Amino acid sequence: MIFRIVWLRIKPLSSQGFLKLTKAIAADQFTQGVTSGFIVDAERKSSLEARFIQTRNFTETVADPFGNESKFERTEYTQIKFTLFDQAPHLEIINPARNLTPLINRLGELCEGKSAIYLPEQSVSELMQTMAEMASSAKFTGLLISNLQLSPTATAKVLIKSSEDVKKLLPKFIGQRSHTIKEAQLEILTPSGCQARITIKENCRLSVQTEKDEESVRFLRQMVHSLI
Repeated sequence: MIFRIVWLRIKPLSSQGFLKLTKAIAADQFTQGVTSGFIVDAERKSSLEARFIQTRNFTETVADPFGNESKFERTEYTQIKFTLFDQAPHLEIINPARNLTPLINRLGELCEGKSAIYLPEQSVSELMQTMAEMASSAKFTGLLISNLQLSPTATAKVLIKSSEDVKKLLPKFIGQRSHTIKEAQLEILTPSGCQARITIKENCRLSVQTEKDEESVRFLRQMVHSLI
């Protein structure tokens, strides 16, 4: 299975704040006659699984071969499935939509503007180090490096790929030159024996290929929690 995953923080979010937010989500139901709202799929003591659904009504115009036009009223539904936790990372979204702003804005309203909702600020390098430390084994097979300082006026963007661990090549290739790791690809084995291929991007955005998706998500969630 291949999937994408992203986390967001809600700060502050106390135990009371979590309970209040879960009740507000349940009350803001998506029903007939409304253009947006939530459907709760599962509720537990420390988490809530739900979907944020929006509708868009529009008119579609279709022309036949003779130039005659017919108009049809259409309704489009979009939904974002997420899990809310009582501890950071608070908001987990698998296969997120390109635009998460409507969900973030609605949750901000339900928090009554008292909490900030944002992507974690940890760098790719921090995620690489923490993931390697927590995994039973980790091999980096690709690195995308930007802002590699070649001279006082020149920088480069470099993609390194290898069947070997490319992280071990960095000292020879880069030396003491300043640089930024924008993306990393690695293969890991988790302590529970789960194998996964992972692409790490900025702001804790990950792409994962694995046969054990639930175990992989649990491991990655623990990793992000240890960082923030």
